[in-house]
Amino acid sequence: LEQDLADARVLWTADPTEAHAIWVGRRIAYLGRYREALAWYTARIAEHPNSYRLLRHRGHRRISVRDFKGAEADLSRAWLLAQSHPNQLEPDGAPNPYGIPRSSDHGNILYHLALALHLQGRWNEAAAMWKTAEDAALNDDSRAAALNWRFHALVRAGRAPEARRYGVAAWTYAMGDPAKATAEWARLVEQGPWNAFGVIAAEADIARGRTTIHRPRR
Repeated sequence: LEQDLADARVLWTADPTEAHAIWVGRRIAYLGRYREALAWYTARIAEHPNSYRLLRHRGHRRISVRDFKGAEADLSRAWLLAQSHPNQLEPDGAPNPYGIPRSSDHGNILYHLALALHLQGRWNEAAAMWKTAEDAALNDDSRAAALNWRFHALVRAGRAPEARRYGVAAWTYAMGDPAKATAEWARLVEQGPWNAFGVIAAEADIARGRTTIHRPRR
């Protein structure tokens, strides 16, 4: 990963384009240095103020550091700018075994924007944005991801009959056992990787319920 970052910096130094700037930021973040990545993206956005792609990546990493409002602001602006550009597949930093990208520019903006709303507990807004992300999906992988999160939002908004896909903790919550769901979330937060979106969502749910968890902050 360190060598990948060094290589990305060489490319950007030789040719400081938007695309090369994005890859430096991604490589920094893959090393878990999220605040450094945020500083990098902020400096590059000053040079490319209308880059919806740079805003998309900064918004993503603001979610990683639990700055949900900041992420919403970045991703909302990214979506405003992106709508006048065609939707394109986005290269993967960790390609699947077939080397085929599955996410797109528009899809990633909408996915992360919906997540930023979701993590703030704004369920109806999140559900609507998850639907937009679902509609923008170019394949079943992206569609399934949006459907899963949309279920969570619909249940929390009191619209369970509309839900069609779910996870174990979300189903437990929907079936009227929030205490058990909270225990599942606490176990996920204590055992899961700190940077995973499912862990961040569980952490936000616990925080809203003022449940104590034991997890080192970064």
